[in-house]
This record gives sequence, structure tokens and C-alpha cells, in this order.
Amino acid sequence: MKPGWIVPPLTQQNQALAADPRLSAWVSANAGSGKTYVLVNRVLRLLLDGVAPGRLLCITYTKAAAANMANRVFAALSAWATLPEAELDTVLTRLTGKPPSRDSLAAARRLFAQALETPGGLKIETIHAFCTRVLQSAPFEANVPPRFEVADDLAQAEMLREARRELLRAVAADPEGAEAQALDLLARQAAQDTFDAMMQEALRQRSLFNDAEGRARDAGEMREGIAAVLGIAPDLSAETVRQDFRRDLAGMPGLAALIEALEAGSPTRQGFAATLRALRARADDGDPVSFCRKGFLTEAGSVNSNISGRGKSAFEGALADTLEDLAARLHQAIDRLNAIAIRDRSHALALLVTRMLASYQRQKSERSLLDYDDLIARTRSLLTRVEAAWVLYKLDAGIDHILLDEAQDTSDAQWAILRQLADEFSAGGREAGPRPRTVFVVGDEKQSIYGFQGAAPAAFNTQRRQLGQRIREAEQRFEAISLNTSFRSAPDIMQAVDAVFALPEHARGLVFDGSERPEIHDTVRRSDPGCVDLWPLCANDSGEPPDAWTTPVDAPERRSGTAKLAQRIAATLASWTRRGVDDLGQPFAPGDVMILLRQRGALFETIVKALKDAGVPVTGRDRLTLATHP
Repeated sequence: MKPGWIVPPLTQQNQALAADPRLSAWVSANAGSGKTYVLVNRVLRLLLDGVAPGRLLCITYTKAAAANMANRVFAALSAWATLPEAELDTVLTRLTGKPPSRDSLAAARRLFAQALETPGGLKIETIHAFCTRVLQSAPFEANVPPRFEVADDLAQAEMLREARRELLRAVAADPEGAEAQALDLLARQAAQDTFDAMMQEALRQRSLFNDAEGRARDAGEMREGIAAVLGIAPDLSAETVRQDFRRDLAGMPGLAALIEALEAGSPTRQGFAATLRALRARADDGDPVSFCRKGFLTEAGSVNSNISGRGKSAFEGALADTLEDLAARLHQAIDRLNAIAIRDRSHALALLVTRMLASYQRQKSERSLLDYDDLIARTRSLLTRVEAAWVLYKLDAGIDHILLDEAQDTSDAQWAILRQLADEFSAGGREAGPRPRTVFVVGDEKQSIYGFQGAAPAAFNTQRRQLGQRIREAEQRFEAISLNTSFRSAPDIMQAVDAVFALPEHARGLVFDGSERPEIHDTVRRSDPGCVDLWPLCANDSGEPPDAWTTPVDAPERRSGTAKLAQRIAATLASWTRRGVDDLGQPFAPGDVMILLRQRGALFETIVKALKDAGVPVTGRDRLTLATHP
């Protein structure tokens, strides 16, 4: 702990409670609140409590996170092996909250060697690495190749490219086939770049087009499902909807009176009256829905006020009711046509993607490969089948404690796997002696960034409630713990964040449990300086571009908002560099500043150029490692 840091007593209590090896816990930890610190402490306390290193399963989201956590655990264990007794006593007392016995000190010194000598080592790994181990232990029951390999990103990309080439060859060979018609439909609806992006996104989310076993779904069944969601029949045609609308108009009560009233009104009303007469006489352009919509509905879908009227000219009584009825019938027809378009385009996309995925699956089978989605799908299937109960028992016999990191990025399929393991704990299963078998989950739904991979941050609290209920029903202890004290940011930063999300319209993006507003944040860096300076948006210069032939050469240049922002940043930093202090009077050097952008686009290039033009030293496109940068 650094000098000047003040850790609230409640934070210390919650950290100690979360690391208690005798209970299961679900920790909601804000960014910078010591999530990894608590997770590592829990692993250390489990080991100190006598849990064999091989009976821990710690699931992280990335290989880098797994390596970082393992390094921190082994760094602590290796230090314990060599610390003087007094220092080790202090460290263990701080960790466990009570002075260690001589036996505990001796056991702590042996943990480093025990962890190194454990077959397979500490199981700190990603969910995909865990699934790989499971499937390799029971390939026959999981219906996977006995010596399968995991396809890396390059192999997956190459197989998908080959699948696309096969699809295009099939289209060229049969221009009238279903695939060719689907490709034609989608290509007519989107530009080349948009079409390519759509196909890439569909393939990236290919799990949506696969069944629970990881096999490509039938496109026809998907069409029926899409139609059911949209509330239309799978075979409903646009022409049927148009003819239904035409028949509705023919038998619509009060329409003749409305037409007469419109003909007696303004030119706009008279024009719409002519439209309605043409519709009734079947003198339209063949699309009665679009024909009726022109001039009647605005882009937003409301009735044109020049037709419905305003003030004294507004229709009233039966005429107003008829006009409203006409608008409702038209809206219904438009909605049905939109649903048909969505159904047909979705089916076309599903047909192309499933054809490509069938090729992709065949290539994987020929090469004895599984991709990451396969690992999850096959493991989930294996652990839920009755005949695979012995595999679950085999795993269960080797796992007494599950720890899950970054829970907010866990998908439904991954939760299903973890629930199967955790349910064995709450159901009893193999006795683990005097120590309870525990589940530890830590995450922050506000930090979920992997929605494209199936992560559902809104399910974070649902999973917490369900897990807590199962554990309590088994008469075991479960605690839901919140860590909202930052060890990373100054008070001004935290207060600015709280102020932004105090607004209800902003809070909706952070609240998933029904609360009215997010938690108020605290920080241990009470004395650290900080500043949040909000600049106004830089808009593009208005007006028409100047005439290059008549504008004086010394006239001010018309600038974009991007250029204005870049030049303001450069001017500010140039001023600080010349003076050697910032606007708060703090000592300043160019290396003190980091400019963060969402992506390396036009703004990035413009800022780099503006800084160089202003004489401010800048690293430009160089990359750096944040964790090791001074």
C-alpha cells in the first residue's frame, strides 16, 4: 500500500470476505478496484487452507490474463519460500487476518514446490483450454477426433475463404439455383463493401447459424423461425399483401365520403383524392401500398398534416376516423411488407452462410480440427448427456474449487458448462472432507466488450441470483460482494464519472439489475491531483466551399472539425511545453501526455501532423506496452 492511500474499512472487509476459502462468493468489481488482487488472494488462501493445487480450476477470459494471474500466484509462493520468518508472519497475517502457527508457516514455504510438482500444475486457463482438456479426456463420448487440434485464427480464416470460393463456384455452375438467387437478392440490396461486411459479420457470428452440436442449421427451418418471430407465414408473398390492401380499400366504409371531402380542399388534399380514386379504379402503378403512401405519410410514418389539416381545416368526426382507419390499414400493409423483406433477406443470408459453414465443417473434419465454438458446443453437449455422467464425475473428482474471472464476458453456452460443474458442488457429489467446495465469480457487467462473441452483460445478475439460490439450498454459505473503491484513479476522475452517469438517460447504459442509478465510486487516492477538462465540440466550418478562382490566397482556410480539434490539442501542448507547466501549474513535459483514440483514422493522422507542425515531440505511430511504459 502506497503512502497517502486510505482504504475504507468496508473495502478491506469485502476484500477479506471475497478471499475467504470457506465460502462461495460473487464479486461485482468496478474497474481498478483490485479484482485481480482479490482473485489471487483467494487462490493463495485456498492453498494455505490445505487445498491441493491440482483441485483448483481458475477460468480466465484470455491467455494473457491467465499468464498474468499464474505469474502473480507463483511470485507470491516463491517469495514465501525464502522470506525471513518475521516478514512471512506479517505477510500471512495481513492475508488471512490472523497470526499463522508454526505449522502454517512451514506449510506456506512448501507451497511453491508443491505447485511446481503438481501434475499439470495450477489449472489457471481460459475456458477454451479447459474445454480442450475435457474433450481430449473423452473423445469418443464427445464425438470428436481422438487427436484433434484446435484451429487457430489463421487456419479458420483460410478455411472460411475456401468455403466462400466453393460457394461462388456453385453459383457460377448453377445460375438459377437457390444459392444464386439468394446471392442476387442480397447483392441488389447492398453495395459491394456493405455486402462483404455483412457476410464477414455473419461468419464471425457463425454460432448463430449452428445448432447446439455446432452443426450448420437448416436454412429452411431458420426461415420458418424468422417468419414466426415476425408474425407472418413462411410463404406469405408481397403480392398477396398488396392485393389484400387493394381489397381493403375497395370495401372500406366511409372512403367515398373522405374522397369527396378531400376534393373540396387544398391542392394537396385534391392530389391525394386523385390517388385514392386511382387506387379504387386499379389505375395505380401496380403497387397500391407505395402508391397510397406517396404524399399521405411522412418519412417518420405520420399522416401528412396538409392532408389531415390543422386548426379549423382539420377533419373531424367520421372523416377523421376514416382517415385514421386508412392510415392504420396502410401501416399494417407496410409492416407486413417490411416483415417479408426481412424474412427473405434473412433467409438468403442464412442459406449462403449455412452453405459456407457446411464446407467449413467438412474442412475441419478432414483435418481433425475444432474451432473455439466447437470446443464450447461439444463440451456443453458432453456434460449434459446422461451417458457422459462418468466424464463429469471424472472431472468433478479432480475439482474442489472453481474460480471464474471476467464473468461479464461469459456467454450463455459457457455459463451452461460452468453450471454443470457448479451444480455438482451444490448437489453434494463426492465428499471433499471438512472443507466446503466453493465457487468464486468476479466481474463487472459495465466492462463487457465481447457481446459479438455471445457475452450477455444483462445476464450477469441473473446468473448471480441463480448460483446463490442453488448454493444456499445446499445449505452452504454464499456472499454477493461489491467492490467500488478504485485503486487506480484520482477523486476528480471518479467524481466526473459519477456526474455523467447520474443522469437517468446515461445510467440506463450501466444499470442491469433494476437500480435507478449506478453506484457512487470511491478511491483510495484521496490526495492525488486530478482534472477533467471538457472541451466543446469542434464543428465543421459552415457555408459553401470557397471558389478557388476568386477567393484571395490569404483568405482563412475553411476547416473541418477534425482539423480544428487537432490544432487545438497541438496549440495547448505546445504552450505547456514552452512554459514547462500545465494550466494547473504542475511541471510538464511532452512525455507526460497520452492521447487515446478509438481507432487510427483520420483524426489520428491529423493530430500527429498538427503536433509535429507545432514542434511538440510525438511518438506518432509507435506502439507501446502500457503495463511496462514508465
